[in-house]
Amino acid sequence: MVSARWRWQAVGPIMIEKRIVRKNEVLKRLGIRKTTLHETFIKTGRLRFVKIGVRAVGIIEDELDALIEELRRERDRRP
Repeated sequence: MVSARWRWQAVGPIMIEKRIVRKNEVLKRLGIRKTTLHETFIKTGRLRFVKIGVRAVGIIEDELDALIEELRRERDRRP
């Protein structure tokens, strides 16, 4: 499923497509379990779910990529 976000330019709004990653793919990419996802990233506000159906949620891929990059920077700062 593809979602979109608005970006404003001088000529008006332009649609930019963003991919929504389902929860199972997020778990695979981070290598964690559901409990860890909720306790470490959702409850703390580091990631936010996007509702894509009655019982379906996902995370915007750019936000997931940014989190992975943030975790990489944290790892590299440690001695």
